[in-house]
Amino acid sequence: MIPEDDWRQRALCRGSNPTGYWDPFFDEDPDVVREAEKVCRRCPVAPECLTEGLQEPAGMWGGFVLEERAELATILRTMSPTTKRAFIHRAATLGPRAVGVTVRRKNRR
Repeated sequence: MIPEDDWRQRALCRGSNPTGYWDPFFDEDPDVVREAEKVCRRCPVAPECLTEGLQEPAGMWGGFVLEERAELATILRTMSPTTKRAFIHRAATLGPRAVGVTVRRKNRR
């Protein structure tokens, strides 16, 4: 159970996996990944999601897939906490390319 004041309650992807069998945010099909990314770009809690996702081993978090989050984590290592928060907010709002993440997604068309 997610607490009422948790950021996940406001996530646009909440409930995207009602059956428990398939989740578009953990799919590897490039078309599905692009659609999931569009949801993330509109999400009011994408920065919080991306922050949490930096530690996750799979899926799309804050509009970034695993390879992009790994590169972002490398970029963030040299930043102060305040700068990191601002950078993550910008990254989640504008997307990987806008903040210098250049790794190519698997199977990207």
